[in-house]
Amino acid sequence: MPSTRHIWSEHSQPDVSDADILVRDLVKIYASTGVEVQALQGLSLKVSRGEVVAIIGASGSGKSTLLSILSGHNTPTAGQAWVAGRNLTTLTPRQRIHFARSSVGFVWQNTTKNLISHLSVLDNVMLPLGLGAGEPHRLRTRRAQRRRAYEVLTSLQLDGHAHLFPAALNSAEQQRLAIAVALAGHPRVILADEPTGDLDDHASRDVLAAFTDVSGQFGTTVVVVTHDPTIANHVQRTIAIRDGRTSLEVLRRTTTTPDGQVTEVVEEFAVIDQVGRVQIPAEFTHELGLVDRVRLAMTDGHVEIRPEGHS
Repeated sequence: MPSTRHIWSEHSQPDVSDADILVRDLVKIYASTGVEVQALQGLSLKVSRGEVVAIIGASGSGKSTLLSILSGHNTPTAGQAWVAGRNLTTLTPRQRIHFARSSVGFVWQNTTKNLISHLSVLDNVMLPLGLGAGEPHRLRTRRAQRRRAYEVLTSLQLDGHAHLFPAALNSAEQQRLAIAVALAGHPRVILADEPTGDLDDHASRDVLAAFTDVSGQFGTTVVVVTHDPTIANHVQRTIAIRDGRTSLEVLRRTTTTPDGQVTEVVEEFAVIDQVGRVQIPAEFTHELGLVDRVRLAMTDGHVEIRPEGHS
């Protein structure tokens, strides 16, 4: 499988009109017992409308903080964030509540946060609609809400389980039901926090396929946050976060060779920020012994990075 690395430049301002998520120079600082922790350190990213994107990173990399800001549950210390056409840094508390109800669906790792055990599958999906989710598409009649619930359940192959309770479903079905609940109110964006963390490999593939199907059928933008790098094999675009910044992007696509063979091409991009910083992959720094200082040279239209002792 061919793999190449490139540099993606963030120097120019993208057009917000084609992006459901646009983040620029995002900073989040937490203060605890007199100590400041900088969870996000100038993070930037763009997710186009209808994309399915995985954001991966180790614990403490900043991915959960990013998700809390994108969902409207948290505010950045500095920087800019647009989601579903709304500038999150300018919203009032009341506007944030409306934004969370109307524009974003959320899927948690633990299904007990997503589902109500004493409600049927159908009633779990209808509940957010009855609470006003989905404006300006809000469905005000019980009949319309029921019709929308069945539409969503059918798309996720759960319509045959409508009158069961969540406990009667297997783990993959429960997480697909959580996606249905998040999707019920016509959100432009679905955010998922470790949705496959409690699942085996087969169930994980099932859930990731469900996100892709939902995006294709409804045009919903999906962002999956995870620490599991194998998820990159199931989405077309993966963004890696390290130390509160985007460090790498991986794009997957299929192509047909001249002899008719269909092959998958993987391209890995390093991300350069507005002041020229690039995070070099850890395996590169270890292999080349890059410590403290390096030598840079412009050679034949590209940049070379060498250990300090090399001339």
